[in-house]
Amino acid sequence: MKDFLFLIYLDILGFERLAKDIEEKKIVNAKKLRFDFIDAVNKKIDVIKSEFSIPISNYSGKDDWYIVFKPQNQIFAVDECFRIISELIDIKTGYLIQNYTDVKLEIGIGCAEYQDLEEFDQMRFIAENETIELLKTDIIGYYHSWYKEKRKDSIRKTFIVITDDVYNLMDPFEKELCQQIDEKAICYLIDINSLKRKLPTYQFFKIINFYNRIEYRKIQELYVPPLEYNQIRGNLKKNKLIFLTGTPEYGKTYTAYNLLLDFFNDGNIPKFYRGNTPEERRKMREDLVDIELLLLKNHIYYFEDPFGLIEYERNGQIERKILSIIDLIKNHESCYVIISSREEVFKEFIRYAMINTKITKSIVELKIKNLSYNYEKRKNILTNWAKLYNSIWLGNVKLMKFVFKQISNDEVLPSPLSIKNFAIASKNIANEIKLREILISKSEETFVAFAKEIKYMTLDKQLFLLLIYIFNYKVL
Repeated sequence: MKDFLFLIYLDILGFERLAKDIEEKKIVNAKKLRFDFIDAVNKKIDVIKSEFSIPISNYSGKDDWYIVFKPQNQIFAVDECFRIISELIDIKTGYLIQNYTDVKLEIGIGCAEYQDLEEFDQMRFIAENETIELLKTDIIGYYHSWYKEKRKDSIRKTFIVITDDVYNLMDPFEKELCQQIDEKAICYLIDINSLKRKLPTYQFFKIINFYNRIEYRKIQELYVPPLEYNQIRGNLKKNKLIFLTGTPEYGKTYTAYNLLLDFFNDGNIPKFYRGNTPEERRKMREDLVDIELLLLKNHIYYFEDPFGLIEYERNGQIERKILSIIDLIKNHESCYVIISSREEVFKEFIRYAMINTKITKSIVELKIKNLSYNYEKRKNILTNWAKLYNSIWLGNVKLMKFVFKQISNDEVLPSPLSIKNFAIASKNIANEIKLREILISKSEETFVAFAKEIKYMTLDKQLFLLLIYIFNYKVL
């Protein structure tokens, strides 16, 4: 079986010219500065080697390096490569002298197939593989020549060029970071500034250690906020606590993640407590009871479904102490807490805890009946997912208009999850009849999930909904 390997070649840009400039200006000892530059890169590569668990080779022993790695997940191959590159584009030297504060690099990225990875000999691979020579000569060398011809000058800033093989592995959002050097070239230039804008997301998921689903890796490109988002963010900023509840599949967790990212960008450290298993939820409830032991300045905490995943899981201590817990959070300096819960589970918690109106200011609901995602929001979500999956129908004007017209009905793909599922199921469909069938199927799945939610409602609420159905009464 063949595996894809990525090869990253990096060299300190204009190193010989740099040493000559230093000697002429007599700013600092040239030999020492050269050593310090190489040392700064080596230290950063040691960090990458440890963090990403990949083999690194300084093949030449001079001022260039080769990084060879096999992506842990082929689906996220380019994204993993970008995460490594993002660690390299801002290496500080420790010098405060103008033009010498950071290491300027030329970076080339290629990929190759390799069989029998278990017998992989990295040094032999680097020495023999033609991709290495391609990167150094045909890619980086070509860009140097092209730049000098066009700009009448040498390159003085870090740049990244990739082969067309790497480009062909990219998703449409990743391709937007690239520009073909010219029509003759077999290489592309990556926009450094655009890549830098992705750095906060990489750093964020590195901290919370949760990066294994595409919607989180691509949150900057895919997330569309609900109509209530500014209200949610404002309430969290003001009250330091929000209870995020609502209809299943309606984006509570995704919105909570985006809030974590927003507050991380404002300087807060995120902490995420998952609630997938009964044991995780039991531990979360214990942490909430003793939350004063957790809270730290400039932190934001997210507790996912602590009161139960589908049915309410009682905890007498939380029920008795919830108001004290709220006060502790609100009175703590510069920390924030998000608690998400399914609507019916949360209502059961409130009923047992006998909470008064004190908590209502902190409750935000994402619900189908509230139309948190109106037509434009749902259209944007669908466009993003369809673009990610290169959906055939998105490139066909007639089919695209058909799909968008169908979802103008609020009951067609009413939730973010139903939209995502439709995009996945329809990506290779170029037939209007088949698209209609998938639209119906994925819309029905949402209402089946809602029906399951009704199953766990109290009897009085079930009877109330039955009366609404019988008399065809519309609740606003």
